[in-house]
Amino acid sequence: MQLYAAQSTPQPASAAALVHHRHDEVPELLNRARDHLDAADEREPWMYNFDRTALAGHRGQCHLRLGRPAEAISAFTEGLAQLPTGHERRGAQLTIGLAQAHLDAGDPDEALFKAATALDVFAARGSASGLRRVRRMRDLLRNAGHHTAEEELDQRARAYLEAAS
Repeated sequence: MQLYAAQSTPQPASAAALVHHRHDEVPELLNRARDHLDAADEREPWMYNFDRTALAGHRGQCHLRLGRPAEAISAFTEGLAQLPTGHERRGAQLTIGLAQAHLDAGDPDEALFKAATALDVFAARGSASGLRRVRRMRDLLRNAGHHTAEEELDQRARAYLEAAS
């Protein structure tokens, strides 16, 4: 029986949806998603753009939602290490997740550094969705009481807007 990419593609978003209901099952679901990705072994890569770096991003997001910032840092870092050349936007997506993980782990300086790094890529690529993610990160910094970091990120974003005018 031939497996099609749509059938063998892991569904980490399903794992994220279960976070609020069955915390204990999420790590096993993530492992199963990894196993399915390994089994697919890029048989039909033209059908989807999902690889180990994408799975690492979903794992990181699941760990963030579970309140496990150390595991999220590990997942996002692993994804960045596996990132193919030329995938800067995906790298920025992983980096903004890493920023949130560092904030959740109590390291606002590293969170700001990662958020600024992601902002640089998203601004250079003109990624509106990426810039929205940076704005959400800015809001997290503000809500956590890190107003200096919030202002630094705002200033950097304003510099991009002024340069574009």
